[in-house]
Amino acid sequence: NQKDTVVLINSSLCDLTYKLSYNACYTNREGQTETCRPKELCVSSQNSTIIAGSRHFVDITFKPQKQGDYDVEVFYQIVTKNNHVTANQPLFRISAVVSYPRLAVTDTKLKSLTGHVSKTRLWEMLNLDKLNELLKEEPSYDEMRYDIATRHSMKRKIPVLTRAIVDFNMGSGPINSPDSEILLLLQNPSHVDVEYAFQFPDDMYLEPEYWADTGELDQFEERELFLMQNSIFSVEEKSGSLAPGESRVIKCSHKHTVAGESVLPVLLKIRRGREVLLNFRGITSQLSTPHVNFTTDVFNFRPIPVGLLLPPLQAYKLYNGGDTACPYELITTPILDLIQQTNGLQVLECLNPIGTLPAYGYTELLFLFTPPEPVRYSVEMWIKLDPESKLITFIGEGFTMDQNSRNNQAVLADKQETVRVPHKHLITSTTETATLSSNTISFRHLPLFSPARQITFLRNHSNQTLSYKWEFPSDRISDVLTIKPTQGYLHPNQRQLCEVLFVSMVDPSFYDVTLSCVITDESSMLVYRHELVDWERQQVEKQHMFTITSSSIQKNKSHKKVSQRHNTLPPLEQESYEDWIRKDLSKKSKHRPRKNKETENPKPSPPLPFILELCVNARTHSIADHCTLFPDAPTLFIDTHEIISSMKTADTDIPITQSSSQLLTSVLSSLLHSLIHDNSFISCLARIDKEPTPYFNQFQQQKLAISEITDTELIPDTHRPLRVGSAPTRISDSTRERATSRQLNKLKKLESTNILLEGVLENSIRCILSEAISNEIEITAKPHWIALMQDIQ
Repeated sequence: NQKDTVVLINSSLCDLTYKLSYNACYTNREGQTETCRPKELCVSSQNSTIIAGSRHFVDITFKPQKQGDYDVEVFYQIVTKNNHVTANQPLFRISAVVSYPRLAVTDTKLKSLTGHVSKTRLWEMLNLDKLNELLKEEPSYDEMRYDIATRHSMKRKIPVLTRAIVDFNMGSGPINSPDSEILLLLQNPSHVDVEYAFQFPDDMYLEPEYWADTGELDQFEERELFLMQNSIFSVEEKSGSLAPGESRVIKCSHKHTVAGESVLPVLLKIRRGREVLLNFRGITSQLSTPHVNFTTDVFNFRPIPVGLLLPPLQAYKLYNGGDTACPYELITTPILDLIQQTNGLQVLECLNPIGTLPAYGYTELLFLFTPPEPVRYSVEMWIKLDPESKLITFIGEGFTMDQNSRNNQAVLADKQETVRVPHKHLITSTTETATLSSNTISFRHLPLFSPARQITFLRNHSNQTLSYKWEFPSDRISDVLTIKPTQGYLHPNQRQLCEVLFVSMVDPSFYDVTLSCVITDESSMLVYRHELVDWERQQVEKQHMFTITSSSIQKNKSHKKVSQRHNTLPPLEQESYEDWIRKDLSKKSKHRPRKNKETENPKPSPPLPFILELCVNARTHSIADHCTLFPDAPTLFIDTHEIISSMKTADTDIPITQSSSQLLTSVLSSLLHSLIHDNSFISCLARIDKEPTPYFNQFQQQKLAISEITDTELIPDTHRPLRVGSAPTRISDSTRERATSRQLNKLKKLESTNILLEGVLENSIRCILSEAISNEIEITAKPHWIALMQDIQ
């Protein structure tokens, strides 16, 4: 409840009787506005009398029941002695913004030394889109019934009071590998303060008295108790408060000390707000054992318009979190059943059903989805792995294209952005030595053989010289993406312009890739190289040198003197053989020289590089499909030279079946046999050599290039003998200009000219931007007028 007091002052010399009324305007979160009289507003005295020259206090209590914006305007009316009421006059206005305490995850980052996971992949593993959608919803009555301090239970299992459940997959790793640490950026997007807490099962468990505890635990409770006692999962900054607009980074950790899958329910509770049950999941595999990590059992293909000439390729990624490679095989029998159901139409096709997953890497299963009708298709297929298999459901849907290009573009854009990953890294740390100006580049929809360019800036924030190198995840991506420069050096506080060029010359496809920029500190690498050279020299010296000290000689002499003395025998005691052996070994161990591990010189390890991510997404269409889908799209340049070169470099060997090969062989052999025994064909061949060469005017070559234009075409040949009585022809300047302009127009229409002009323009823009980031010129500076001095006579 929100309470406030309004003071009404009567400055007149007589008493005033007033009457208050108000109108309210409510706007919900969807932007819908309605005029109503809210029941949540309570005024203490709507009808009262103010004594002359005095004050009157009006208490206003606001009890909101719905989220939204409230705007209440209060009016007053003066009542005379004759009960005459004046018109409404505005008195004051009440404005309020009502919202539940709410949290949102705006960025995430993984800290792991066992492998690199892209942000898009990490966003899908943690189901952050679903978590943010659940946090936006209004809390239920059961969720509002308990507070953070009163959310307890007499049972070890957390009582679930909400349907908001999210699987929080924290990845996998080999046993005894470094911990997987995930950083989450929590932000308060609401207008009120937020108090939150991550409550583990032991935080909410009220331990009963000894006489009331049965001590019986089922296997799930024993597993959860074991995970909590060994701190397999942990959260730093488990509780806290955030002001409106404030952000905070929390760290979730998973230890790889216990082999197998670990699941622990953790409750994210917001005071007077929602509560979401997070199922922390993590997998620890044995050494030399592959493990394929699946985030979900259902994969949705991107919707494809019905009637495309060349449908795009779509990729399903398989991730291997183990330290060894893993073979896979996709059982495509259900695809054959689907083809039979669609009367022989190839609805779905997998191009690489058999392959191998690399260690700490991924492989793309390429699918070709061609919907013949605007309906939904579903196929369940098994993926054979070592040592187990997984059943995945593939779902695809087709839709009908609209004649309006804007509607097509809107539908394709909505379907393409399935994961809402932030375009810029919001989590920063002191170890980040370099940053990118933009972490996401979108080329949207492009036709084949159409180059597209975008730029990003790489900046060095440290005081050391850094080296960078761009790495591509696969050859399929390196064929369509190019970054200039690929590698180089960055001096302190230097910025480097990186040009990203995208051009696809293969089949239409969806591209959603993450490029890695490996940043290395050159000063640390220089120290590492010197230490490595010294260590190798010491290893060589150890193989050929040994050291004798004076202390070892004195010890040998003293040992000889002691050995010459005669000591009396110890008294006989009854002791076992094991005790006698233990004492003898202990005496020998005192005189045995031991190696000091601290004196050993271990091999130096190279400094760990820092990795920056650049997410690139695009979708390519065939030229005909792009013109059909987007007739109002801006003019794009199609490089026909690339089309011709791709056709020349394409593999001409087309695999055919054995029956087709036999049919082709029989037809060609029959044709050649008929020609050999054809007398008319043989006589025609004999007459070919005697026939004169035909001349056709249309075989004349056209001279289009300006370099081939000579003056002889415009000026008569002076060396040619003139006939007697004929005057030399003269070509006027206008004729020469018309001929030159005609040749220039032909030259402008040549594709080589367009390529040359585009290259010149690209190089000019790159030079201008490079000089701008190096502070040589200032692009945004205002133009300066320079006054020239007049000539002094």
